[in-house]
Amino acid sequence: MLDFNAESSLHFRGNGSCSLTPVIRVMPVATSGSISGQLLPLDASAKVWTVTGSDTAATFPDESGYFKLVALPEGMYDINFTAGNTIYADTTATGVDVTASSNTKMGTITLKEK
Repeated sequence: MLDFNAESSLHFRGNGSCSLTPVIRVMPVATSGSISGQLLPLDASAKVWTVTGSDTAATFPDESGYFKLVALPEGMYDINFTAGNTIYADTTATGVDVTASSNTKMGTITLKEK
């Protein structure tokens, strides 16, 4: 599985230009799994992320709030939800178990207002 990290790959310079230095995580499908769910409210504009070894796996929910973190080695993870809209509080789901060749469904996570 190749996971292209667009956020870490784009570098904006002070002169208004940007450069692309691709950041790609590689993980064998047979030894990795994924985590998915739905994040609400939609106007939270949140980032979903976790630390895996020395890497950070991150994604943004789609227009319906659904997200999926992929290419995660088997193990336990703390999943962070960082709101882009400052009226919502960030939150973390701890101890989310990932099994190789499987998807762990978190269900619906709702960020609370501050």
